[in-house]
Amino acid sequence: MKKALFSVGLLLSAACLHAQTVYNSTSFESDFKTSPLPEGVTMSPEQGSSHETSENGLVITLNNMGQWKNVLTINFATPLDLSNDAMLYIKGTTETTTTEKTNVRIRLIDINDQVAPSDQQIWRTNLNFAGTTTFDKQYNFAENDMKNNIDLTQIKSLQIQTQDAGPLNGTVTITKIKLGSTPEPQKTFYIDNFDGESFSDDNVSLLIDGGLPYTISDGVLKFNIKSNPSWGQLFELSFQNPIDISACPELELVYTKTGSGNFQARLVDNTGATTGDDGGKIFWNSGTLNFEGSNINLSKVQKIRFYDKGMTGNAEISIDKIRLGKEDDQTTGYPIAINSNIKIYPSVVQNTLHIQGVDNNKLISIYSVSGQQIYSSYNENESIDVSHFTSGIYLVKVSGVNETFKFIKD
Repeated sequence: MKKALFSVGLLLSAACLHAQTVYNSTSFESDFKTSPLPEGVTMSPEQGSSHETSENGLVITLNNMGQWKNVLTINFATPLDLSNDAMLYIKGTTETTTTEKTNVRIRLIDINDQVAPSDQQIWRTNLNFAGTTTFDKQYNFAENDMKNNIDLTQIKSLQIQTQDAGPLNGTVTITKIKLGSTPEPQKTFYIDNFDGESFSDDNVSLLIDGGLPYTISDGVLKFNIKSNPSWGQLFELSFQNPIDISACPELELVYTKTGSGNFQARLVDNTGATTGDDGGKIFWNSGTLNFEGSNINLSKVQKIRFYDKGMTGNAEISIDKIRLGKEDDQTTGYPIAINSNIKIYPSVVQNTLHIQGVDNNKLISIYSVSGQQIYSSYNENESIDVSHFTSGIYLVKVSGVNETFKFIKD
């Protein structure tokens, strides 16, 4: 897909750049990047080690460690039930000055102080000599450690251990731990590349309000504005599967405009509740709006609506980027489906094809699937006689509308 020809400054919120810590009855997950631990989760260093959270993750400092030593324990006030999913995923690095091999392992402890794995079942995430080494490991405790008689329905602690044949100094940096099942987050909507030829996605649609003139070229969505003395809706993005932005209630918009006037965004949840005139947020320039504390359910955002006010009839708005949700979950060039408010029916027709939602000054053209133009006329009524068409598939195009419609002549 083609990139936009122009660029404008971005306002990014650092508060939403990192994943949030997850802790519930069946899972724990964190990237530790300065994110506070949730209530009920504590960390304690042990036996000559220390730890801190930073932009790099959880950094554990090792001071003269030897054979398998506990260096950090993460405790859960409410024990985890991992009986359905006892998978552990851990990612990070070790950096040591020792000339001997360095091992890192994770142990689970239940409320009866039973441990998995046992001391005889050493799980090594990393084997290396002096220097820096990356580890990226998955481990299923249910498959490998049930013989330890650990109760996977009552896990109270996760313990990190290191081992070296001699004194071990250095650091272990953990950039991610995921233990147990976590629900997959809803998609964050992100698009910085509107491509008129690739608008197709089951989850997202774009509704152009009232036949408003628009074009899509070079990755930019451009509107010609009608004069709206009061707030008038321009378009809306609708999500079939609601988006959960409760952890990062941000809407970012990058655009340019000609003429005066205001540009407003409102969010709508799955119940139809909207931020409304008072709760809507106004974009004075390209940037980021925060809807934290909104009166709608931010975990189930169904629509984004955009309005203008006080713009002249010759004004234009050119949109280069829209993001809803976390910056680090973005997917560049996210495709969307155009819905121009035009209805053509029936889909299988014998005599008369009906068309609704087309302005009288719009040219309607009908083509065969081979590309031959069969019909062309400005919309003077809402029906077209196709009784003389041969049987087959036909395509309908409307001037100024970036969507092709299809019907079958029986």
